[in-house]
Amino acid sequence: MRQQEGIPAKPPMRRYSDRRNGILEAANNARGKPNRGVSTRSTLKTPLPNFSLRRKTPTSRNVQVHPFNTRTAIRDICAEHGITIEAYAPLARALRMKHPTIVKLSAKYKCTPAQLMIRWSLQHGMVTLPKSVKRSRIVENGEVGGFEIEEGDVVIMDGLDEYLVTGMLCLCLVVIMRCEE
Repeated sequence: MRQQEGIPAKPPMRRYSDRRNGILEAANNARGKPNRGVSTRSTLKTPLPNFSLRRKTPTSRNVQVHPFNTRTAIRDICAEHGITIEAYAPLARALRMKHPTIVKLSAKYKCTPAQLMIRWSLQHGMVTLPKSVKRSRIVENGEVGGFEIEEGDVVIMDGLDEYLVTGMLCLCLVVIMRCEE
């Protein structure tokens, strides 16, 4: 009917694998080394895909990591494959800044709770991506080079893991789950 009205027919849909192969081919032909990250938009049962099926191994993986969501399984697999973790929301969106352990350790190291949590991420070898809208906090968050957390305290902070995933989608899911009870 579309052709009878003078409207051209829709081109056939390309399969996902065709699009992926096109993207990989473009990346291989590009100059320089593009950043081949791995998305973590959905929860993965297998933390990373089988790299033997890919032409290139990702160089980084953006994961929500902080002392209350350590994601050790994903971090171990990434380390095994030489993939750098980009830790977003390393401050747990300020939901645990007043946690007794964080307050106690930040007093011990004479730093803010935010600086302590950023330093924890850095000592685990992650690229940390803290977010703030206030200039003073941005500057303050960058001043984490003057101290190092002792190994025993790092272990204590690792033990705070409660799989706290922050963000609007997670809050909506919690509300939905409570409504179903």
